[in-house]
Amino acid sequence: EDAAADSLVMKTRRAMLEKKPKTLAIGGGVSANEHIRQGMTNLIDKEFSSVALYFPDKSLTGDNAIMVGAAAYLRSTTMKLTHTALVAQGNMRPDHVALRADPHGFDRV
Repeated sequence: EDAAADSLVMKTRRAMLEKKPKTLAIGGGVSANEHIRQGMTNLIDKEFSSVALYFPDKSLTGDNAIMVGAAAYLRSTTMKLTHTALVAQGNMRPDHVALRADPHGFDRV
C-alpha cells in the first residue's frame, strides 16, 4: 500500500512540475485511501502550496467492488446474464444496496 501511494505521489509530482496546474483533484476509488490522501496533501503542502487540492467526500469514493461482487454472485448462481443486465451506479453507498435477481438482470430494492 505504501509503495503504491509513493508511486502515485511521485508520478503526480513529476506531472505537476511539467504541467504547472493551479488545481489538483483526486478522484475515484484511490481517493479513499488514507495513505494516498496524506501523501498528496504532504506533496501540496511542501512543494506546491499555491495549488488547490480537492478530494471527494469519502462516501463518494467507492470502487467497483459492489458491481464485481454482484456480477460474481449472479454468475455463481448460474444465471445467464449479458453485460447489459448490470448497470453501474458508482454513487451508491454499500449499506444501501440490495439485489434482487430476475431473468432480465437485477434491480436495487
